[in-house]
Amino acid sequence: MRKLWLLFAQTVTVSLGVYFVVATLRPDLLPAGNSGGNSSTGNVVTIREAEASSSAEKAGSYSAASG
Repeated sequence: MRKLWLLFAQTVTVSLGVYFVVATLRPDLLPAGNSGGNSSTGNVVTIREAEASSSAEKAGSYSAASG
C-alpha cells in the first residue's frame, strides 16, 4: 500500500510540474479556459495616454512669474 501511495504522489507531482512548465512557456497548447493566461478570443482593451497640451502650465511652476 505504501509503494502504491508513493507512486501516486510522484505521478501527481511530475504531472503538475509538467503542466506548470507548459502553462508558463507554451500556454497556447492548453485549452483557453484552463491556463489562466490571456485567451485569443477574449475582449481587447486599448489604453492610450492623453497627450500633454503645450499651453497648459505645470502645477508648482514659477514659469509664469519669471516671464
